[in-house]
Amino acid sequence: MALVNIPRDRDDPNYRYKMPKLVSKIEGRGNGIKTNIFNMGEIARALKRPPMYPTKFFGCELGAMAKFEEAEEKALVNGAHKESDLVNILDKFIQMYVLCPGCELPEIDIIVKKGLLTCKCNACGYQGSLDNVHKAATYMVRNPPDAGSSTMGKKKKSKEERRAEKQEKQAKDAKEKKEKKKKRTEEDDESDEESGHNGHGKEASGDATPTNDGETDSWDDEKEKKKDKKKKKDKKKSSVLDSEKRLMQKEALVFDSPELQDVIERLRNVVSRSETVDLATFFQEMRILQVSQDFDSKCRIYVTVAAIFNDDMTPTSLEQRMPYILKVVDSSVSANDMLDAFGYYCNEKGGAAMTNFPYCLQKLYNAEALEAEDILKYYSEDRADPVFSACKKQAEPFLQWLAQDEETSEEED
Repeated sequence: MALVNIPRDRDDPNYRYKMPKLVSKIEGRGNGIKTNIFNMGEIARALKRPPMYPTKFFGCELGAMAKFEEAEEKALVNGAHKESDLVNILDKFIQMYVLCPGCELPEIDIIVKKGLLTCKCNACGYQGSLDNVHKAATYMVRNPPDAGSSTMGKKKKSKEERRAEKQEKQAKDAKEKKEKKKKRTEEDDESDEESGHNGHGKEASGDATPTNDGETDSWDDEKEKKKDKKKKKDKKKSSVLDSEKRLMQKEALVFDSPELQDVIERLRNVVSRSETVDLATFFQEMRILQVSQDFDSKCRIYVTVAAIFNDDMTPTSLEQRMPYILKVVDSSVSANDMLDAFGYYCNEKGGAAMTNFPYCLQKLYNAEALEAEDILKYYSEDRADPVFSACKKQAEPFLQWLAQDEETSEEED
């Protein structure tokens, strides 16, 4: 199927944002005549929008009834309409509800806030209102996009949802741990019972058939030898596994590893080639380097921060480039990983970076990259690490404010 750029007026043949070319056919006759857009489902997927959004837009623009059939993924619009007219209307929809007003890239997520359509760009960070006057906007407000319609692949969960999910996971882990412990206890009890029965069995066998002592002893000796051999084999295997584990731990990269510094330099080159390097390119390069150098999620956060800020991270620059941070954060990244990475970076740079550290924590908190309870729990610990101690001391005013805010929220609840 032929592909066209999003939007069509971009003439770059290697442009990365593409969608299928609209294909339509006029069907029926008389009062039953209608226009069938065969590939509306594919177009909607490419635009990261629910298929009813462009379908409804067609209906409003043409003043006709329009519906989308899920089974065949096609849109039906009453009346006979030229394909060129439909294409122009689709271009208008893309301009109004797909392209970012800031960077003109199809990277915005539609958010319904207080009964109005707003957007957030995952490329440049732009946030603002969309056209709420169009008739199709009313439908969009009443039917907000689901998680799968996000240009980032999934919709960000609210703080309450994440907290409930976290508590549910902790309860599930505790239950599994309890069941495993109970199972181990039962297995140990069964093992003790077996060994007791075997001992009595030998005595009984010896008393009942004294003439078979030689055969029984021989069988028991052979059994004991097999047990000893199995124990030695298991011990050797365990020793090999422990040694491999220690080797892997020993070779794990840390923040100041030379290999990691090389990764940072390469990513800085990617960023420096273009002031507005798109998120997808940056993330792809990051993943390639992570796989090749084999560093963990904690190091991935540090590498990102060091590459995109170099020596000049301020609260303002962090807010502007927050989409890069959020892009590299996934389920494998814990709050402790993020706090370790940011703390090490600010302490390493010192000066203004360390002074701005509490303000940067606040920006991460406001962007919902970190939650209050995780920050407070992290800094409630006592560590001998000088980096941790310096960051904790610097963040003290913010931590006090956060604790008071949490207490106020709990009282209101």
